[in-house]
Amino acid sequence: MVVGTRKTNATTRPGLIVLEGKQQRRTKEQIREDNALKKAENTTARMEAEASHHAMVSRIAQLENSIAQGEELVRGHAKRPDLRNNHRGAEIPVAGKC
Repeated sequence: MVVGTRKTNATTRPGLIVLEGKQQRRTKEQIREDNALKKAENTTARMEAEASHHAMVSRIAQLENSIAQGEELVRGHAKRPDLRNNHRGAEIPVAGKC
């Protein structure tokens, strides 16, 4: 009895499984191009990160300056005496009147 190939296996390529598992090799030129591209991307990303960090630091500095100005204004008003009538109906004592 002669054993033949199944009809479904007649057009299959058994070596394809081995070839799919292999990694494609790159030439030295391809490696140089890939490394240059990665270096350019890293440089661009680093510059963008530095720019966003600088913008954030300057925004925080602006906020701190505005807070400091507000506190200085409050301290300046705290040195003044309160001339408002704190008690309703009570009169502010005037010097010289008794």
